[in-house]
Amino acid sequence: MVIKIIHGQNIFLIELSLEDFGNELTNYAKLSEKYALKSEKTDLEKYVKDIFYEIYKNCISGKTDYRNVRRFIAVEYKSMEQVGGIDLKESSFLDSLDHNPHTELGYGMSKNYEGLGYATEMVGILCKYLKKESVNIYAETEKYNNASIRVLEKNNFSRIYSGETYWWKLTD
Repeated sequence: MVIKIIHGQNIFLIELSLEDFGNELTNYAKLSEKYALKSEKTDLEKYVKDIFYEIYKNCISGKTDYRNVRRFIAVEYKSMEQVGGIDLKESSFLDSLDHNPHTELGYGMSKNYEGLGYATEMVGILCKYLKKESVNIYAETEKYNNASIRVLEKNNFSRIYSGETYWWKLTD
């Protein structure tokens, strides 16, 4: 796999191979060394790590095609630390909603880097990059997650569904 790096103003995104994705979860020191990161461990919250580990196991076993699951880490230029991550995945909810090529975007930030605008930048540079792929981009938020709602609104997402959670679609 050719390493894809997407540059922003304060951060850059690295698209992880399946092996790198596994290392992010189980051997972060190896991932850190490969990309010359300053951080020696990931600070993914346990529930997020558990979700990713399940996705990773499904990819390894062949239940899920990793080409349909893409994981990026966000790295701050100044510190060379991982400040967050963003992923793209299939969604059965979206399959019934959109018959065109589509993906669900999810993201999270390291606690030390919340509130600095990096989530907004991370989502923005990935969405700009994905426009070349002619894919509709969606996101889901909890109703009470005001920070995430602001990130999506700043990046031209419009709320398209309100149920137990909110669903959003990137508009042009």
